[in-house]
Amino acid sequence: VARRLTADLSWPEAPPGPGATLNEVASAFIRLTADPERQRKAVSKEIERLLRDTEFPTPTPLLQLAEIAPLRLFVNLTFDDLLERALLKVRYDGDARQFQSYVYSANRAEDIELTPEAMQKTRVYNLLGRVSASRPYALTEEDLLEHVRYFQSEPTRPRNLFDELNRSNLLFLGGGYYLAVSHKTGRAVMVKCGYP
Repeated sequence: VARRLTADLSWPEAPPGPGATLNEVASAFIRLTADPERQRKAVSKEIERLLRDTEFPTPTPLLQLAEIAPLRLFVNLTFDDLLERALLKVRYDGDARQFQSYVYSANRAEDIELTPEAMQKTRVYNLLGRVSASRPYALTEEDLLEHVRYFQSEPTRPRNLFDELNRSNLLFLGGGYYLAVSHKTGRAVMVKCGYP
């Protein structure tokens, strides 16, 4: 996405180099003018178009993860739908009746349901949001900090999600960021992982 975004955006000066991350590309483009919100909307619109128009293959590790049937609650720390696509393909052959997706956003904080019926469904909570022109999501590291601040504040905190994570055994997979929830306070913290 970062490589395609770099090529598709109109840069008045030299764009970031070929190895730039999505955060680096988006941040550089947003800082180009005195109106960063306008630039952010342009980047978001372009990413939304890229994700809609490009059939990214579902990664094999996500398909393998979806095969582990006892896992029913997933916290997604990306803004794409690859995890959801893997679960729908492997578990339900595209039929979404036993599947529920939640999207966190600072301006509309969805929370999971804890009813017995809901607990039987496979649920994906998109904690950092989903690509959208109308709802904020974590595109850059700066956005990530804002998201962490919002989802920990009382009015916008997904309380049911945090309670469920607090009572559950957790499995963290992948690189980048992971969510840690304190069993004593129920507060969450985002931690960035690095590889040597």
